[in-house]
Amino acid sequence: MNSLATTGISWTRGQQLVSSKLIPTCMCVDGKARAQVYNMAKHNSHFECTYCTHFGVSVDTMRYPMVHEDLPPYEDRTHAGMKRDMIQAQRMVNNGERNVSVRGHKGITPLMNLKHFNLSEGNAFDDLHNIYECASKYHIEVFIQDVPKLVPRMGQAAFLQTIDLRLRNIKTPSCIARKPGTCLMKNRSQMHGTEWRNWLLYFAPVCLLGLVAGRYIQTLEHLSYATYLLSQDIIFPDHIDIARELTSLPSMSLEWIRPGAINQVVNRHLIRFSLELAINDEQRIAPEVKDMMKQILHKRHHRKALQVDGHSNFLGGSLSRPPTEDELRVLLQEQHNTTLLHVFKRMIINGVNYTTASYVKEESRSDDSTIYTFQNTFCTIQDIVSFKSDGEDKYGLLVIEHKMARRPTPLFPTAKHICEVHPDVGLLHFLRIQDVRSPVVKAPLLGALFFIPLTNVNEID
Repeated sequence: MNSLATTGISWTRGQQLVSSKLIPTCMCVDGKARAQVYNMAKHNSHFECTYCTHFGVSVDTMRYPMVHEDLPPYEDRTHAGMKRDMIQAQRMVNNGERNVSVRGHKGITPLMNLKHFNLSEGNAFDDLHNIYECASKYHIEVFIQDVPKLVPRMGQAAFLQTIDLRLRNIKTPSCIARKPGTCLMKNRSQMHGTEWRNWLLYFAPVCLLGLVAGRYIQTLEHLSYATYLLSQDIIFPDHIDIARELTSLPSMSLEWIRPGAINQVVNRHLIRFSLELAINDEQRIAPEVKDMMKQILHKRHHRKALQVDGHSNFLGGSLSRPPTEDELRVLLQEQHNTTLLHVFKRMIINGVNYTTASYVKEESRSDDSTIYTFQNTFCTIQDIVSFKSDGEDKYGLLVIEHKMARRPTPLFPTAKHICEVHPDVGLLHFLRIQDVRSPVVKAPLLGALFFIPLTNVNEID
């Protein structure tokens, strides 16, 4: 590997001689695999964390309280510190000592020999196991078993049935393959990581509204909104500040439900590393590498497609018709003048499907007709159109822009990514293709309609 990183290989592309180098800088594996590749203690040991020196406490099973009088102070691991501990542990092993552990390290690892690999920073944070399959899952178990319900005499079965009924009414974009109507809380033991992700980010606050007291659900809303902010395709500095505040609040701990170290199952200290991941994501990716990544992510061929630009296609046949008076008015507002529209029903933007509202079947669990824009508005697609204006080909969407209720909605004061809209109130607009940001989850509840934009369309099931 070091030879590939320093000398590289030479190959010919056309008539040009190209020299390529393979430099391993990062890896991403789950907790069990991290222990193996780093030659460290198991993921449920005292110094199990590969990111810091947090000391676990063995109380019934291993626990990880944030503050405990018997816990030594901990610090983030560094490349130099990890190498030092590995070498010290290996010396002890060579001297015949058994059960060696130097701050979790049992000896050296082959990763030390990679010239450009940083042992601490090259270990990418994994939010799947720490947040979705751990914190998210643990919260709902606490709500089911321990939290007093707002509805008098509501048992566990009725509580789960109410949640599942609300899940069945939620419609998601087709890029969410595992639908909420099939991933029910009564079958939660069979749910996968991406289903717990969708539950935390999109479904949980809506499904639990009015079932448990606000001071209890606020904990879940804090985790939901903080994780949502750090999972977005665009992250601003204030998003990181908000997420840090939400995850550091005392209410993030479940001690108000289950006091004592014995019930501190969630590794809260790991959640803060999602903040570090967002903060450290400052490296600029070369444009040609970005293009290659997009080609890999969105490599799909269609027999009958009108290519709009490098990453957008209109699909299927088109219907030609003159614009209506309202359509002509909104087109003229955008300086477009045409007498003929070519209308499509489906399109793909950066690998994501979108359709018109008329294309969505009422009984379908998927709905690709509602979009979130870079102008922070919600729109429903009426028609996907191409036309000529002043001799140039133009492409865009005729949409109904929905009027939003107060934002944040009083029902979700913390989970600000959940927006209440007036579904039957809106104005017709012409929207450019490049203004489309993401599809939307639609959650009806108690006579209201809530929209939640997808965080990152490149995160697939």
